[in-house]
Amino acid sequence: LIRQEVGYFDAMPAGKLTSQLQDDAAVIHSFSGEPIRTLVINLSSVVVGIIIGFVFMWPFALLFLGILPFLGFGAEMEMKMYVTGEDEGDDGDLLEHEHSPGGIVIESLLNIRTVASLTLEETKLLEFRQSLDAENPRPVLNNFLKGS
Repeated sequence: LIRQEVGYFDAMPAGKLTSQLQDDAAVIHSFSGEPIRTLVINLSSVVVGIIIGFVFMWPFALLFLGILPFLGFGAEMEMKMYVTGEDEGDDGDLLEHEHSPGGIVIESLLNIRTVASLTLEETKLLEFRQSLDAENPRPVLNNFLKGS
């Protein structure tokens, strides 16, 4: 955009130019921002951990090198579970999201004055508990199996 001729700016509307600048800045920020910092921090902590492990306790470091692919696979599966959890589906699922535990909490918080004035706190709490039970009927067993 900086290397364009002067006539380019006369032909383009100002709104389109500013939105293009904003989009370009967002793309540059996404490639140079938080993801790269997180990747560098995570990789350096693993490398430093392995080096310290080989210096002080090499059998444990060899064991860690054997387990490392499984740890990476587990982290990838957990990330897929969190990222693709609620993004799937279309707009027809909007009613379904309203009756989810998160939807009930958001609805209650957004309409807190109405809930309080009509004394619906206990009703909303009961509705929230029922939706939690419907979504995850055995939370202790499921979390034990997941390792969390």
